[in-house]
Amino acid sequence: VFATTAVSIPMLLDREKMDALTAMIVSVNALRKNFRPMMLWALIIVVLMGAGFLAWFAGLSVAAPVIGHGAWHAYREVVR
Repeated sequence: VFATTAVSIPMLLDREKMDALTAMIVSVNALRKNFRPMMLWALIIVVLMGAGFLAWFAGLSVAAPVIGHGAWHAYREVVR
C-alpha cells in the first residue's frame, strides 16, 4: 500500500490530467529509486500513527497533517 500511495496522492492533487494508475506507477518507481529514504519515511509514518492511536486518537489530529505535509514535500523532491 505504501509503495502505491507514497507520492501518488499528492501527485493526483497537483496534476489535473494525471490518472490514478500512472500516479501509482510513478509512486512505485519513486520507491524503487529512493528505497532507504522512503523506508525511513514509512517508519516515521508508522511511529506517528502509533503515537496518535496511543493518545486516544487525539494525537491523530497532529499526526495526520504532519504526515500529509511531509508527503507533499516528498512528492515535490522525488517527482520532478
